[in-house]
Amino acid sequence: MPSVAERIRSEGWATPRELRMAGALQSKGSPVFYVYLLRSESWPSKTYVGFTADLKSRLADHNAGRSSHTARFRPWKLECYLGFADESAARAFEGYLKTSSGVAFARKRFCRIASTKGGTTRAVEPS
Repeated sequence: MPSVAERIRSEGWATPRELRMAGALQSKGSPVFYVYLLRSESWPSKTYVGFTADLKSRLADHNAGRSSHTARFRPWKLECYLGFADESAARAFEGYLKTSSGVAFARKRFCRIASTKGGTTRAVEPS
């Protein structure tokens, strides 16, 4: 099994605890790229996976209706997010979370989401 530092270098991500242990946290001013999962407060069965470098601003955009994919189901709340030092790793993980395998991973590891239907996911209780 690779060390935490090797995993960060090869995969581009790790848990915050692993990042602290490896001394790999970003210094102030260094960009962090986020992959986030939102849940609609008015339609709790609707979720959305996205990517951004400014999480607060992006959530405000979703709630203001500035995204055609999420405007219909606002307001949104942040369900969970992951920070990446590498933009390409973040974009790849976002793409993965939008696949059926990624939805299963998210449901098992950190969120209560199920299958993708029409660009959104349905909420279920974790198994």
